[in-house]
This record gives sequence, C-alpha cells and structure tokens, in this order.
Amino acid sequence: VLIEMGQPLHAFDANLIKGKSINVRQAKKGEKIEALNHNSYNLDENDMVIADGEKPMVIAGIIGGVNSCISDVTKNAVFESAVFDLKSIRITSKKLGVRTDSSARYSKGVNIASAEWGLKRALHLIDKLKLGKIVSGMIDVSSKENKERTVVCSLKEINKILGLEIPVEKILNILNCLEIKSKISGDILTCIVPPYREDIEADCDIAEEIIRMYGYEVYDNLGYSLFENSPVSVGRYNEKSSLERKFKEILVQKGFFECVNFSFCPQDICKKLLINDERVNMIRIANPISEDISCMRTVMAHASLSNISYNQSVNNKNIRLCEAGKIYLPNETPINTQPVEKSYVSFVVSEEGFDFFKLKGIVESLLNATSVKFKIKRSEEPYLHPGISADIINENGDNIGSFGQIHPKVCKNYDLNGKVYYAEICVDDLAFLSEKTFNVKPVPKFPIVERDLAVVVEESVSAEQLLEAIRSACGKYCYDVKLFDIYRSQALGENLKSMAFNIKLYDENKTLVEQEVNNVVNKVIKALAFRYKAKIRD
Repeated sequence: VLIEMGQPLHAFDANLIKGKSINVRQAKKGEKIEALNHNSYNLDENDMVIADGEKPMVIAGIIGGVNSCISDVTKNAVFESAVFDLKSIRITSKKLGVRTDSSARYSKGVNIASAEWGLKRALHLIDKLKLGKIVSGMIDVSSKENKERTVVCSLKEINKILGLEIPVEKILNILNCLEIKSKISGDILTCIVPPYREDIEADCDIAEEIIRMYGYEVYDNLGYSLFENSPVSVGRYNEKSSLERKFKEILVQKGFFECVNFSFCPQDICKKLLINDERVNMIRIANPISEDISCMRTVMAHASLSNISYNQSVNNKNIRLCEAGKIYLPNETPINTQPVEKSYVSFVVSEEGFDFFKLKGIVESLLNATSVKFKIKRSEEPYLHPGISADIINENGDNIGSFGQIHPKVCKNYDLNGKVYYAEICVDDLAFLSEKTFNVKPVPKFPIVERDLAVVVEESVSAEQLLEAIRSACGKYCYDVKLFDIYRSQALGENLKSMAFNIKLYDENKTLVEQEVNNVVNKVIKALAFRYKAKIRD
C-alpha cells in the first residue's frame, strides 16, 4: 500500500493497546520508546507520538515501537492510517536521525484523502488473500475536512491563459474524464474538484489540466507566433556574479582549480588564524550537525588552508585553489538583525618555486580587469607573514583585500609544509564600478631618455612612496618609472637599504637635451632627499 498509493500504514497488536484507546499527542518530557530498529529514543514535547492509555506506541509518521507491534502470537490487529503535519515529521526525523519510507513520504506531504483509501486498500488485500477476518467499525478523526471543492472560473480567462480557444465540448470531456465534474453556463465554468486533487485551486490550474490532456502540440499549428508582440528579456548575471565569474576565469587560466566550501566552520578558526578582532564574534547555528560546521564563517582563509592541508596530507604538494564565497559579520551577538554579508574571491598556492612577487602579479591581473584605482601597503592581517604580505587599498582608503605568505605559526596550526601563499579580494567593493576604459596615446615621435637612479633610504620607506615621489618630481616629462633592484648590506648601515629605479623621460613636442634631463633628475634627487632623507648611493 505504501508503494502503490503513497500512504504509510501501521499495524498494532490489539491486545497490547492499554486502555483500548489510541491517542495522537505530543510526547511528554522524559518519555522513551524502544523502536522497531532496536534503538531507544528519548522524546520531548516537540515530538508527536501515537500512544495508548499508558505509553507511546509509535513515533508518529516515523517508526513504530516494539511494545505494540505485530508478532507471531498476534490474533487481533488494529490498522492505523493517518496524515501528519509534514514540518513536524521532518524536524523529528532529523533530530532523532531516523529516516524511514514513511517519514520520507510524510515529510513531503501526504494527501488527506489517501488515508481512508489506503486503509480500505489494505483491508481489501487482507480479505482477498484470506489473511484474516475483517470486523466492522472504523474510527475517523480529522482536523481537516475531506470533501469536494468548487472552483468557478471564466472560459474567456482560460482561453486567455492558454493563448487559444479550445472547443467547449472538449473542455467538458477532458475535465469529466479527470473526475473533475464540470458544467458550463454561458462564460462560467463550474468545476467540482475531488478531495485528492489538492493542487487545483484556481483557473490557472484548470487551464493546465485542460491543455496537458488536449496536447501541447497544438501550439505547433497555430499559424502565428504566440509571443510575436512580447518583449524579449535577455538573461544575464548580476554585477557581482559577473565579476566573480570573470575573476574565476582569469584564475583558471593561471592554473587554479575552483573549490566549493561550506560557509560553516568550527568555533576556533579565529584562534588558529591568530585573529583577535570583531571577526571572533561568530554566528552560531542553532542545530549544527557537528562542531566542525557549527558557526558561520567570518573569514575565508580557514577553508582554503584546510584544503591545502588535506592535499598535502595525501602527497599532493603542488596545488593552486580558488573559491568564491561569503563571510557573515554579525552587527551584534546574539543576533537580532541580519548580519553583514560580504562576497570574496580567494585563492591559495602551495607550489615549489612560487614567491610573493608571482602572487602579487596574479592579484594585479585580477584588479586590472576592473576600473579600480588601488595602492599597496604593508598588511595588518594577523594570519599573513608581517614582512611578506600586503593590503590592497582603493582610492577611498578602504581595504578591499590582502595577499601574502601565510604566517609560520598559522602554518603550524594547519599542519602546512613549506611556504603557502594566500590572497583574497572583496567583490562587493568592485562589482558596481564603472566599466574599465583604456587611454591610448600615440607611439612616441621623439626619443625616450632613460636614467638609472639608486638611493639609500630607511627600511620603513616603501617602494610605492619613492615611485610616487619620482613621478611627481618628473612632472610632464615622466613616461615610466620602475623599481629594478633592492640591495641590503652592512656597508650601507644598519636599518638602511638601497633601491634602484629606471626613469624614462619624454617630451611629446621635441627631443630632450642633456641639460633638461639633468634638471629633471636633480629635481627628483632633491624631492627624495626632502621627503625621505634619501641619499645617492655611491
């Protein structure tokens, strides 16, 4: 009956029903039941049971108990056929970790009309197979009426929904053959819907029943375009999804494999990542399956490093992985408002010969695919190496990402071998920027003059600061400036370093003469000396 009609049934030994009564009720706190799978379950007020006058006999809709089941000595049986609230069954089944054929059907919904039909079908089979004698009497208790419903609709509206006119005789024939008793008076179609057709509620449902039996091939022979006057909508990704796809395509071209991780994480990830800021306050899930997925993540790095750790443990040492996902930052804990959701694209590399500058190149290739104006500064992320990492700052001064080598302590926490490099970029801050434009300038008519300049500065002075100062000092003559060497030695002095730059100068109107070039270079030297106490390296 379960397979044929989709109606679960349960049979009791009548002699084991105490008080000769069957009650559907919520369990009492502390009640227990030994189920047919030989496991014992502790119940509470949230669990529905079928009980006799003393004890629970069945966890409703899920599994029966051994204290009332059919056995070899059973002489009198009582059949129970019911329809339960699908949400209640689904929650109890998940909580107890019990999934049966009955719970699978109840959790998706069982038609109220099928309870009586299922019971009658079971009794019919018992009589047909001569398995027992059926006695008269059936108790029917229902919180919902099991009766026919009337749906009244307009023929004109049905034809409008279908986009064509179907003969009235055909409509009546189709509906009556489907046991939907129908009659037409003028433009009004009145349908008596049987109780088992809970899906039929309005004219659109009646129209669907008509056309599926009339045949969809009718639309092939209309002689006109059904949607000839309808506007065509072109499907597309939203801005954020489009940028994520663009980033992932670039990363795949650079040898990365995309991974999809849970947004759930353990409670202790911030401790493993040496984080001690607002990201420690995580949103805890009310009913986690396990502690490993008990909280909503506030940082992307944990999943990426866990993936690398696993791959290294199975001897997969050279690997590049990327991920697009979200982090969830609560405004308060416990939460009463929707948390802040931020979308990131992150990637991680564990590979021989890989270094910070290769990582920086990949990051720049992603950022250069957008119109963002950015600069790099020393990173403050605790899980990144303090001397081999950087933060990405946009023109508004906001941090939109970080990249660098993973901190040695974090590597130890995740059992990582060798150097691991990680980067993440916030998509939210980039998705709604204007489309990137390119400035084109003609090939130089006049010669470009090059000069190399090496200066000694303090360790705290960054290359970006010096590059900006050089461009500013060169003014309109600046064609390009690049750093090509960093040198450190005891001979330079303590806490000092030498940085060498290649400067390209150009005038679009004429050839630069030696004196003009020397004037620009002297101006650069003075600017570096004034701003950063830079000295020309001997």
